[in-house]
Amino acid sequence: MKDSFPRFLSYSKELEVNLEEIMVRLKDCISVRVGPVDTRIVSALEKKNFDQAPVLLDDNSILGGITTKRLKHLLESGKELLKTDNDIRLNEIYSPCSLIRLLQFFSEHSFGFVCAVSDDDETGRTYHMVLGLITISDLNKHYVRSLIYILLSKLETLIATFIKTLSDPSEWLDKMNEQSLVRVLGYWELSKRRNIDTGPIEACNISDLLNIISRNKKLRRKLGYLSRKDFDDVTGRIPMLRNSIMHPVRPMVINLKEVINLRETMERVMELVTRLEDLRR
Repeated sequence: MKDSFPRFLSYSKELEVNLEEIMVRLKDCISVRVGPVDTRIVSALEKKNFDQAPVLLDDNSILGGITTKRLKHLLESGKELLKTDNDIRLNEIYSPCSLIRLLQFFSEHSFGFVCAVSDDDETGRTYHMVLGLITISDLNKHYVRSLIYILLSKLETLIATFIKTLSDPSEWLDKMNEQSLVRVLGYWELSKRRNIDTGPIEACNISDLLNIISRNKKLRRKLGYLSRKDFDDVTGRIPMLRNSIMHPVRPMVINLKEVINLRETMERVMELVTRLEDLRR
């Protein structure tokens, strides 16, 4: 099973993100130009809680982006925004891209510009177009959440099938904590009374399913994890991500540390999905 982890990269296409779905289009941004900083623009950026602004040249092309904080500093110090200002960053990212690539990008940059490649049939030239501005906060949009939810749902289904195929409920029911056991047995009994006896595994949530594998040496080793610690280190953050996805009004990420945590968790989800699918082949 040592080769399974790198193969999670095969999910890059499956988790492809159309960045145009989450970016802010240039026409909807508050932009600035090289030269004296306009008080009204800084005020408008602060009023709308915009942390960045595109910097336009005289021909309306994009030079890069600048933070509102930097613009405010220039304004208060009576300095102009220069074309050579070291705080101007272009930070290009091309659409579409994989979710992991997007998370890696925001592990390095707080904002960037979504670009696309276009070919001119007459001249044969390739043009690189800037389409919009994207920030860490855009990762919290429903479109991104839905991609993550699909993969987590796939993981839950694969784990449930894996456990049902290789173990009897008696092997893991007695090892559940009392709260989980009451919930699972109650659901199972109610299902049987309604003539829908699908088994106790259907009453388990993602935390239950991962705990079943964690506490079962046979299941762990079948997946290629030699110890409970090895398995728990990979899966420990997954229930938190699942809970976060199911509360769409709460932000998933608000800073660099949370972006890195999300990327690492998604890589571990992909690793586990890959190992589970390998066993079905």
